[in-house]
Amino acid sequence: MCPISFYKPYDTKKENILFLHGFLENSNTWNPFIDELSQTYNCLFYDFPGHGTNQNFPINRIDFTHISSEIIEGLLQFNITKTHIVCHSMGGYFGCFLKANHHEVFHKLVICNAILEPDSDAQLKKRNKIIRILKTNQTLLCKLSFNELKHAIRKVKEVACLSCNPEHLVNLQKLMAQRPDFTNLYTKYPNDLFFIFGEYDSQIPWETTKQRTKKRQCILQNEGHTLPLNSIEKWVRLVHYALK
Repeated sequence: MCPISFYKPYDTKKENILFLHGFLENSNTWNPFIDELSQTYNCLFYDFPGHGTNQNFPINRIDFTHISSEIIEGLLQFNITKTHIVCHSMGGYFGCFLKANHHEVFHKLVICNAILEPDSDAQLKKRNKIIRILKTNQTLLCKLSFNELKHAIRKVKEVACLSCNPEHLVNLQKLMAQRPDFTNLYTKYPNDLFFIFGEYDSQIPWETTKQRTKKRQCILQNEGHTLPLNSIEKWVRLVHYALK
């Protein structure tokens, strides 16, 4: 089964956007934003291991290299050799890895609610807490996740696939905790990066990124870490602007 899916039939005259979702989300998370963007771009989606339709990814291959290889191989099945990336949270770290290692394939990168810096000690502490919950009580994790996504559930018919293999989720959390330092992208590809943050996002220390990216970022007021369902039109306009 090909890991890449499309919103509409592929149009060779359009540029491509590959959407990479966050932790405990899946491709359907992007639904509220796609109708308008699909008028201009081919919209492609990938479900990370343990999310959505990707439930059979080998546990021992959950790392940046193997997951990125699956993404690239999926694109090549459709002869896609160039695409932009729009990514959220966890997807942002994979977007950075793809840009750093395969810049000839991945052009511009719109990063939502993710940063290029490694986890701080405080972030690692939070991540280790999530790992403990995943290992001991998946039901509790699902309740917590639904609580955070409750505003999204009202607007998206099929949200995150939460009845998934906790081993996938544990390994992804460990992978995020051990992710590389991507800050060299600031200077290597300064015009290819655009950041979108929520004003009330307490999950990541986005203030440092704000200082380093100058005009290549936007802070959405009254939004947090989840995708901005209260600012859909503005978010879509920002993506258009970032990919010019």
